[in-house]
Amino acid sequence: MTRTRAGSVTLIPPGAAWASLVHGATADPVAQQFREQLGLPGDRPVVMGGHQAGLWHPGILAKYLAVQALARRIDAQPAWLVVDHDVNAAHELAYPARDAGGRLRRAVWDLSGGAHTPGAPTGLAPPVSPAPRAGPEPADGRLGAALERIGGVVAGNAEGSLARQMALATRELLEGVGDPMPMLFSSHLARTDLFAAMVGVDEAARMRESYNRAVGRFGDQAGVRALRVDADGGELPVWSLSAGGRAEVSDRTLTSVPRERLAPRALLMTGLVRLAGCDLFVHGTGGGDEDGYDRVTEAWFGDWLDGAGLAPSVVATATRTLDFGGARVVTEEEVERAKRLAHSAKHDPEVLGDATAAVRKRELVERARELKEAGGNPAPVFGELQRELGAYRERHADEIERLSDEASRLEAARRDADVLTDRTWSFALFSEDELRDLRDEIEAGF
Repeated sequence: MTRTRAGSVTLIPPGAAWASLVHGATADPVAQQFREQLGLPGDRPVVMGGHQAGLWHPGILAKYLAVQALARRIDAQPAWLVVDHDVNAAHELAYPARDAGGRLRRAVWDLSGGAHTPGAPTGLAPPVSPAPRAGPEPADGRLGAALERIGGVVAGNAEGSLARQMALATRELLEGVGDPMPMLFSSHLARTDLFAAMVGVDEAARMRESYNRAVGRFGDQAGVRALRVDADGGELPVWSLSAGGRAEVSDRTLTSVPRERLAPRALLMTGLVRLAGCDLFVHGTGGGDEDGYDRVTEAWFGDWLDGAGLAPSVVATATRTLDFGGARVVTEEEVERAKRLAHSAKHDPEVLGDATAAVRKRELVERARELKEAGGNPAPVFGELQRELGAYRERHADEIERLSDEASRLEAARRDADVLTDRTWSFALFSEDELRDLRDEIEAGF
């Protein structure tokens, strides 16, 4: 991992080791056919990454840029898999705004203007025609200009599906930062001969049994559940897609769904592309780290396909936060410390260095204690103590108010921390120079 002022970049293993994991173009005829059917070359190694459709954050962009960086160095074909069978809010763009009190907050621009169909896979959802923002104003003018540019680029790529629109918009927004590369769509994987051979009624029981064995080994740590088993056979790791959403597929319903409406679920998707579609796959931490879901995929495919190996996978991610004019992140500890100081200053003259008042307070407290122990009434002494403290507060009113105001200021600033430290803002809200810095840092890792 490398760290900079702006954030960090993580490459696992170190980028310099990635080239040694790629052993040239595959000679396997099944893989050659699979790649040809997806529009990939068969005479060069393929380096692939992917994610859901959308204007993703810099952590995902790191995968995209790492794919390109390695492909350039080893003369491989880069490729990006758009997971268009997923149901995600690709039509929404979060941005930092300010409330009436000037505090930072998270706002969301619905690019569809409310016309998006909930539950639709992005590959079957229609493209959006960006509606004017109805939400609060962006936090500063630079962000406002970025949003204007994003809206124009998205509007200019309104073709096909929402997933295709966002893929093309992403490519255009990254001009000058990343190189164009082929975009594959996960819903097209079901159209290949390899998918048809693997996802058939005759293979369903073995597929499910080996899947569930792998989940039994690694599923808990990866957050993957077993496939349901019932009298009809059970659930398959496949979706049936429609404009209304995704439906489970079972042994019984498999043959009734047209193949172009099928799509592999997450583990089958990455298993397919690592089995035959690429020679190295670039994951993020969710799929590729030690507890990632692809540990299940590897165990499953190895068991199901009699030890078949998958292309090696690596991890790339990054953290970048937006710059709000050098605004500092205030910690909870700072707020609590300021509150304690403001409170103590009202009751303890030593906090403000008033030695005379501090001595007088100690004397009165001691006298009240002695009276109480002797059975006397300490109330008059406590009354005198309150008068002394009242006089002390009058003398130091400005200082006490300053400490109270500072505690209030820090508490208000603390509420900005979620925005200041958020690493999930779209890459399109960052300047081109910031994105080039990320690209250069990733390339330096190789």
